[in-house]
Amino acid sequence: MRTKHYLFMFGMTFLFGCTRQLKFDTARWAEEPSERYRMTEDLEESRLLIGKSREEVVMMLTTDRCKGCDDSIGNLMYVIRVKKHPRGGEVEVFDVMFKNDTVVEAMTRE
Repeated sequence: MRTKHYLFMFGMTFLFGCTRQLKFDTARWAEEPSERYRMTEDLEESRLLIGKSREEVVMMLTTDRCKGCDDSIGNLMYVIRVKKHPRGGEVEVFDVMFKNDTVVEAMTRE
């Protein structure tokens, strides 16, 4: 009986844990801002941005409709999702950090 419980929990975790991630796609990033948070995991795991220049990253992640983008501190910060809660909300952002105009780190944070 206990084994069945563990198998059920594993199956549910696998099923629902895998639905968050989408493979990064530049066109989809531009056309579906509400789905960006699902692509950031792929960007992080694949390290796709590491070593790219600022210009390359801007071409990949910035569109003329890019709301919530900020590069005022020398790094790029994209607001990718706002989680609403009864007592306020949390903002999830995707940070792209540069050193000498080259990406050294890209990560999601709340």
